[in-house]
Amino acid sequence: MEYELKEALEDGGVLEIECITAANRTSEEVRGEWSIFVRETVGGQVVRSVLCSRRNTGPRVFRTARGVVGLAAKLGATVISVPLLEGEIGVCEVSFPETSAGDADK
Repeated sequence: MEYELKEALEDGGVLEIECITAANRTSEEVRGEWSIFVRETVGGQVVRSVLCSRRNTGPRVFRTARGVVGLAAKLGATVISVPLLEGEIGVCEVSFPETSAGDADK
């Protein structure tokens, strides 16, 4: 599923992080619940695709800020916005290295 989201991002999709449960700080980390979405336009309509768990078809829920930031970075995010209040959505900046015509053949 991560591959499909990354592909959608490469095609111009927008990476979003939605806070499902408000965050709170423990002694060592920030805990809460977040899900990752990619917003894109398909056939003229805006579609939000959620990252699902490998174990089931439900949305994958991250319980630490460290976890959601790690996956956002893996998806290509260079600036990551993690909302801390329930219902808020953070929009991340994503960039991918440019490939030259010669690199595409490799």
